[in-house]
Amino acid sequence: MSPDSRTTDRVHKFREYETSGVPEYWIIDPERERAEFFRLDRSGRYKDMAVANGIITSRAMKGLWLRVEWLWVSPAAPRGTWGT
Repeated sequence: MSPDSRTTDRVHKFREYETSGVPEYWIIDPERERAEFFRLDRSGRYKDMAVANGIITSRAMKGLWLRVEWLWVSPAAPRGTWGT
């Protein structure tokens, strides 16, 4: 999500994906360090997905899980010496 797309992502895409039956919708806002996770319930409405012990697990993509705190960690510096 970028600052310019917050309304689009939170309102327009949210409604469109929900009514289209997209099983999960994850919204990641790196600027605010905020993540929201939604899953369709039996009535076809998005409900918050549970984050257990800091981990979100997808039902839509078997085997996919994410430790939410990883979203806010800077990549590690490269190891070794370059150019030798």
